[in-house]
Amino acid sequence: MSRTYPIQLMIEGRSCLVVGGGEVAARKAEALLEARAEVRVAAPRLMPAMQKLVDAGLVSYIAGKFDPAQLDDVALVIAATDDQSVNRAVHRHTSQRGLLVNVVDQPELCSFIVPAVVRRGELCIAISTGGAGPALAKRLRRELEQQFGEEYAEYLEIIAACRDHARQRYPHDVQARMEAGRRVAQLELLPLISNGERERADAGGDGVRVALVGANHRCSSLGVREQLAFPSPRLGDALRALHACDEIAECLILSTCNRTELLAAFKPELFNAQRLSSFLAEQSGLAQLQVCDSTYTYLNGQAVSHLFEVASGLDSMVLGETQILGQLKDAYRAAVEAQTTGPLLNKLMHITFRVAKRVRSETGIGRGSLSVSQVACDLAAKIFLHLEQCRVLLIGAGENAELAARILRDRGVQRLTILNRTLQRAQELANRLDAEAGDLQQLDAALCETDIVISSTGSPQPLLGCEQIARASAKRRRPLFLIDMAVPRDIEPGVESIEGVFLYDIDDLGRQVEANLATRKDERRHAMQLIASDTERFAQWHMQFKVTPTIKQLQQTLESIRMDELEKIGAQLSPEVMELVDGTTRRMTKRMLAHPILHVKNAARQPNAAKLIQLVREIMGLPEEHS
Repeated sequence: MSRTYPIQLMIEGRSCLVVGGGEVAARKAEALLEARAEVRVAAPRLMPAMQKLVDAGLVSYIAGKFDPAQLDDVALVIAATDDQSVNRAVHRHTSQRGLLVNVVDQPELCSFIVPAVVRRGELCIAISTGGAGPALAKRLRRELEQQFGEEYAEYLEIIAACRDHARQRYPHDVQARMEAGRRVAQLELLPLISNGERERADAGGDGVRVALVGANHRCSSLGVREQLAFPSPRLGDALRALHACDEIAECLILSTCNRTELLAAFKPELFNAQRLSSFLAEQSGLAQLQVCDSTYTYLNGQAVSHLFEVASGLDSMVLGETQILGQLKDAYRAAVEAQTTGPLLNKLMHITFRVAKRVRSETGIGRGSLSVSQVACDLAAKIFLHLEQCRVLLIGAGENAELAARILRDRGVQRLTILNRTLQRAQELANRLDAEAGDLQQLDAALCETDIVISSTGSPQPLLGCEQIARASAKRRRPLFLIDMAVPRDIEPGVESIEGVFLYDIDDLGRQVEANLATRKDERRHAMQLIASDTERFAQWHMQFKVTPTIKQLQQTLESIRMDELEKIGAQLSPEVMELVDGTTRRMTKRMLAHPILHVKNAARQPNAAKLIQLVREIMGLPEEHS
């Protein structure tokens, strides 16, 4: 028999024909119905199993023998009669029309196989023996039905949701999407689903009770971001209002020009991430549905990982930028001043800042500038080892030229001259940059004295020609570095043939920016690996954090019992004996607590941690735990 390729046929809503009315034909029809196909049955008579399907209105019945006209408008055909000559006739006519056909008990005539199927929601497990052993396929299906319970349907829903999140976060990074999918598929979420802890499973199973709801430049328009923003004067009141919500124990608000994010730690048993989107709707005046459509939600481990990515510049409009880290530190400082943070967010934010520093120092995510002006200055620094000794000429008073001039100032350039067609504009910019100003009539003289020229005007014609640059170059015995940031160009391209003259136009700068961006994207993968390991480390810390109250109460309870008993006998014992008894009982309680404390710490790592820890509390008679 020829080899078959296992594929899933999408036949939902399409017409399929089953020729035959017996028990086998009924089973084939049921398989098609399970795939939501529209099923027609052609047969002279019907057996009980098929009759039930017809009576229930699940299939349409064509009474009579097979007729090739019955093949009109069908997607595939199954021949399941007891008459092999009829089955072969069905095969012949369907093949002539190029239709898919399955002939029961004759696999050599089949262009597709109807497998035994186990379905769990969108999960489909198909078992096929290629027609060689249907009984074996049925047996395997029964075994797989027991092995793969209904919880797998929910498991797949979680994986699909994570996949959608990954598509939104990494629309152009296939590798990052695949890595996100692998991470969630490796998590031990099935025990949580089986125990009815779907919320923890949705959160990645780590038990960290935090949520993050936000909007950024990728998922919402500028108009929506403006309404969701929290300007500095409103931030303190907004933090206190969010903290006052019944469900929320700790909170922080990050609000920048490109993003607004609410991060919250919830009280036990009151985890409700939707409260954050409701708060955004209340504060902004937007409808709840519009807020939900314009925001993303990350829970627990996903929220921690996202926070690390934001702080490291991996989620920024400019990949690897550092400004966001300062903004996040300002947001944390505001939350601390508003007294809306606590032990969980305090620890998380300090770890976040360390992670961002680690990503910056251990990867090249910030290597190579992505700003045209910055790239221009980087190139100048490669040619002139001592920029502070160079004289810079700025032609034009535009935004890009000003930015480049400011960067050069930051790198130590002392002598800066600004020439512009309008002297007043040149003087205004010169005042801001503590520079000299002049008009374009001084251009020839300035060229003879300058080392670096940055030109960015709106002139329709070149301002610097080959002859002009050649005359200036002849009067000087050092390199002349020309940066043409204008479109149309301010400098004739032929000047680069003059000895000692280096010219870079906007295309040269753009190519360098693209190369730098490619380098950063390559480094992003390494950065994500660091973030994944640090996210896991935070989860491990939190495991210990959440059992700390139980451990302390265990120690306090036994210590209280010990002290009560010592007090009862204290008057009957000498100081020496009392000291001996005190030391002995202290060691006894420590040994008695060793195993329960170890059990509690180990329980924190289990999927059903909350139930195990509660069991220990009940056995030891500990009071109810409060937030």
